[in-house]
Amino acid sequence: MKRAILNLDEVVSAYKDTPNLHDLAKRFHTSHIRLSQFLTENGIKIQNRGKKRDIDEKMVSDMIYDYTRNLMTMDGISKKYNLRIKRVREIFREKNIKISKWNGHKKKDKQINAQKVKKADDREYVTCPICGWVTYDIQGKAHSFQKHMCSVHGYNEDSILTYIEEHPEHEHLLRDLVKKRGKVQCKVCGKWLSIIDDRHLKKHGLTKSEYLAQYGTGKTISESCRKKLQENMKKMQDNPNWERFTSTYETDIARVLKEHGLTIEMHNRTILGGKEIDILCGDTGIEFNGCLQHTEWFGGKDKNYHLKKTDGAIKNGYRLIHVFEDEYFYHKDIVLSKILHILGVHSNIPSIYARKCIVNEITGGEAETFLEKNHIQGFSGAGVYLGAFYEGKLIAVMTFRHILKESNEWELSRYASDNAYKCVGVGGKLFGYFIKNYNPESVKSFADRRWTVDYKNNLYTKLGFKCAGFTSPDYKYYNLKDNKPQRFHKFGFRKQRLISRFGNSYGLTMDMTETEMAKELGYDRIWDCGLIKYVWTKENPGD
Repeated sequence: MKRAILNLDEVVSAYKDTPNLHDLAKRFHTSHIRLSQFLTENGIKIQNRGKKRDIDEKMVSDMIYDYTRNLMTMDGISKKYNLRIKRVREIFREKNIKISKWNGHKKKDKQINAQKVKKADDREYVTCPICGWVTYDIQGKAHSFQKHMCSVHGYNEDSILTYIEEHPEHEHLLRDLVKKRGKVQCKVCGKWLSIIDDRHLKKHGLTKSEYLAQYGTGKTISESCRKKLQENMKKMQDNPNWERFTSTYETDIARVLKEHGLTIEMHNRTILGGKEIDILCGDTGIEFNGCLQHTEWFGGKDKNYHLKKTDGAIKNGYRLIHVFEDEYFYHKDIVLSKILHILGVHSNIPSIYARKCIVNEITGGEAETFLEKNHIQGFSGAGVYLGAFYEGKLIAVMTFRHILKESNEWELSRYASDNAYKCVGVGGKLFGYFIKNYNPESVKSFADRRWTVDYKNNLYTKLGFKCAGFTSPDYKYYNLKDNKPQRFHKFGFRKQRLISRFGNSYGLTMDMTETEMAKELGYDRIWDCGLIKYVWTKENPGD
């Protein structure tokens, strides 16, 4: 409905004649609250007729004159002098002015309808079977019976079901308790909901993280809703024809691939025998793993879930990339660059060849700045930082960490090239510089199986490394009570550290396991696919 347009002159003039906001609201087709705000904003003082204020003798004499000579009614005097009728009567009594009963009108006798009024003894009532307490609220509109059962007999939304089984005739009187059972209560508005999600919190102008920070770490999802979500996710996995939701991130990746002229298929369920591959491009699948949906306890994705999908794809002649939500959220450009590199797409990217580059040692600060921008895992401290420069610009970084000085064993901890270029042979030039200048006995390195789609043919094998085996899947933690897509390394969840930070607030003790503590704090685990171990040795540097 369109709001009425208020004219200041008209409203002020009308208010002087009739200083009653409710009457004026009807006249101007608006609310008395809006009128009050409108007048206040324009510097007009609102008169409070109900406020007891001092009056002078002149006002009293004018009121008496209007009443006795002008024959004004009490209602007229009340409006004219902005006083309650009760106050006018008190003033007249103090001045011994005789007040006509009802201003000359006789009070009509109320007609009592005997059919509408029943005697107290004839009214229907409900009796508490435990203590004999009686209420006439037989429809439960005032919730009298429910309040009695809770306050006197200690029933709640969980225990009330037992009572209803014994007394089903009282179920309508306890419907609110039944409705609340198993649900969670919003601390802002008090509503009982299956899930307190962003859509509900948006009404209060809050995000989930702000809500939890302000109102504590209570439950935000009911057990029944949690189980239903888990069941639906399982049905979706088991049913190849299940029509599923496509996240905005998946849509974004698919759009980029199409812009580079690639043909893709969404939600393929034939290659893995019913399990879904989000995006399929030729012989390469791309799995986008939302953090919440791919947790162990809430999402139902166990330790080997992602690894089994990877092995299943390889068994059927396909390669599989796993992208976690936080990687795409915080490092979108790096993720897209890695995907396009794996798919062999280098259009509109200039090439830089190793022969045109110069290798120099750089500082840790220079390496950190470069790796944070170009490596999906960011910076990691090391002992040796090497940089490849093209026309004075740093275009690639390789870092090494000393493991054992006695045996001169090293670890290649990071390598990244500038995502804006296709660097040909630069990794080999950096590694060759390290071998020549540091003469290591052996060098080991670990590759993420989620991104290394061919462990027999990649940068490591070209540098002379040999595959020395695979590590088991490892996990990171995810906060179920927060809405941030972020996984946390398990090193931050060691028992002693958790007790020192949260022990007093959450009652954590040393006899609890790390997993029990994490669950108590509202964290879940997300498993990866493990790592591939590569080793280079001085005696046998490659085939």
